[in-house]
Amino acid sequence: MALSAKQLAFVDEYMVDFNAAQAAIRAGYNPKTVNDYASVLRNRPDINAEISRRQQERSQQCALNKAQVIQEIARLAFNDPRQAFDANGALLPVQDWPDSLAACVASVKVLECKTLDGITVGEVKEIRFWDKGKQLELASRHLGLLKDRLEVSTPVAQLIKSARERLRDR
Repeated sequence: MALSAKQLAFVDEYMVDFNAAQAAIRAGYNPKTVNDYASVLRNRPDINAEISRRQQERSQQCALNKAQVIQEIARLAFNDPRQAFDANGALLPVQDWPDSLAACVASVKVLECKTLDGITVGEVKEIRFWDKGKQLELASRHLGLLKDRLEVSTPVAQLIKSARERLRDR
């Protein structure tokens, strides 16, 4: 069954920010009952299928896939700033940086050092990299090294019984 023009407008708007309530409002649904509409629309199989189709299409257009995202996280997490310098410790020109290093740089600042007469006597270069800790956290989560939930291996009844015994022994 084909989606109505208003339902297609909802899908269009949903793809902007993935906020069902705001998408419903922008698509022309009544703001007073938007939460009802948003929930119903988002749970319809035909609308979900269209959203999935568009997400897949968008990923293909961007040539984006999970492997690339994980590869980029790894690149940012394990970058080596020493690659920016030559054997004498001098900063290499940006065009000579390897691609793996250049992708990790968030910003570069160059400050000129001048005398009171305004004569440039040198410069200070600052390189800021993307947050390595955040990238390591993302990589760790991907590998299952970090858990966001508590995992209990002992049955709850046994834990309660043990706690009661400890209280009794006091």
